[in-house]
Amino acid sequence: MLISNTSTQALQPTGGDTTAEGPDRLRAAAQAFESVFLQELMKSGRAAQLGEDILGSSAADTHRSLLDMQLADSASRRTDFGIAQAVYDQFAGHVPGTRRGG
Repeated sequence: MLISNTSTQALQPTGGDTTAEGPDRLRAAAQAFESVFLQELMKSGRAAQLGEDILGSSAADTHRSLLDMQLADSASRRTDFGIAQAVYDQFAGHVPGTRRGG
């Protein structure tokens, strides 16, 4: 599974006081999770083909995978699916400086 660098930046540890950036980092991580979820959803949809692709190749598969990754990342940023908000709400009580529904 390919995960974009943008999606994983929110998950990287930082040094120093993280209380002030806690809500932003949690929001970014929740958004990254939503993007990965949509990628997997698209990948599953592509796997459910009715027949073989006559132009199928590993290059085409890689291209589709990269396209799906970008589409999922873009869709999760532009459309409110509610997955990121649910993840944020679930973990808000465990991150200093956050509140649910924020």
